[in-house]
Amino acid sequence: MKDYLIGRNTPFPAEGHAEVNGKLATVASCFDERWLQLKEGHPLQDLWGRDDELSTVELAWLGDAIQRMNTSNSTWTAREIKKVKTSDPNNRVGALFEILGLSAFQGGGQTVRPMGKNNPGYDGIVDLPDKTEIHLSLKNYGTRSYERDVRKYGRLLEEGITKHLRESHQTGIGVRVMAQAYPPSATHWRDIEKELEAAITQALTQNMPVPVKEFWQVRAFSLPDNFKPWSSKYLSYQFMLIVPHHPNELKNIIDKLDEACANFRAQANKSSPSTPRVVLIRVPASASTELCRDWVTDYFLQRNELLDGIILYQPTVIRDQRAGTTSLAHYVITIENPKRTWANGNPLRKVQPNVFVGVPIRKPSMLMITDGDTQFPLRGMYVYQHGDLYTLHKVAPKAGATGHLRNLASGIRLHAVFDMGDGEFTLQGKFPPADELLLLP
Repeated sequence: MKDYLIGRNTPFPAEGHAEVNGKLATVASCFDERWLQLKEGHPLQDLWGRDDELSTVELAWLGDAIQRMNTSNSTWTAREIKKVKTSDPNNRVGALFEILGLSAFQGGGQTVRPMGKNNPGYDGIVDLPDKTEIHLSLKNYGTRSYERDVRKYGRLLEEGITKHLRESHQTGIGVRVMAQAYPPSATHWRDIEKELEAAITQALTQNMPVPVKEFWQVRAFSLPDNFKPWSSKYLSYQFMLIVPHHPNELKNIIDKLDEACANFRAQANKSSPSTPRVVLIRVPASASTELCRDWVTDYFLQRNELLDGIILYQPTVIRDQRAGTTSLAHYVITIENPKRTWANGNPLRKVQPNVFVGVPIRKPSMLMITDGDTQFPLRGMYVYQHGDLYTLHKVAPKAGATGHLRNLASGIRLHAVFDMGDGEFTLQGKFPPADELLLLP
């Protein structure tokens, strides 16, 4: 078998090399390695072309999920893989979530039966060891257009910042822009775009945050001294845009629940009233699972639904700043419908989702901002962050030099530039562009 891990960064131990390589080989076989090597802007092709740890983890996760679902129903799996390869982002993400989501219930004594395309009521049946059948519906509550707009404008603002810093011959600068609320119109984005250069200059001069149009706040500051001296060959900077969630976030998740319940009601006559029914909702990394849990609890209290419970599932990339490690984390919480009663307890308590890659966490991850010593939560916020820091290391004659390559935070990378006296060379690490999952955006 070809070794697909050659040249790749991987967090897996050496003794698991063959097994992990088998997962990537499954991806190569099912999607056609020649197609994976193309550069057509497809997220799976982007993952295949990267060599950082996170890309390896995502590919192994997908490969394992395909193996599990092939064991369950290879015809269904092949059909979903065809959907993944399409250019339509909704079909692609929907198919990926069905493969990854259903596979979590295949194994550990459980089996899952995916439903055919003509079964609109639910997506799969989970068979428990005690012969209990659970009807499972999957809903992908992924990145909304609101968050995508924040990222789009974040990239535009970043371009303006880097242009301004280069033209003013400044380096080693950090810029943080925060909105008071979600911008209600394009005019608000144009305001900050026009005023940003002046606000950065004022913030650096006065060493304090600068308000813009009574809606934005701009802070500019020198990056930490411990990363100096800066290379004059490159621009060292970091940028963060922080925007509160759009008020429609609540409506979106309730719409997902309404859709799932409507499907179950429409198909209720095809199964016993005592059949356990559950919806698995994937929650994006930017969403607060605690708020989602409260919304779901209120949803059950205000309605009379056939659902026995809802499983909130949030796969995220988390980092331990002290240990300097990054991991794929899976947070799963089941909210039971208090209006449904069972003689022997809710059967959903017996369901045990399991995955090959990543770590289960008991508490939801939290988006944090840190200055190195102190951390501040960013609950209910969209965040765009990017930056590159280039530290200069002078190499003395007949002596060596030590440089550090680090992924400091999501989208923030530290590079090493070595001054040899008669020239320079740069070392850059194999880091992901951001701590974000391409399979489930």
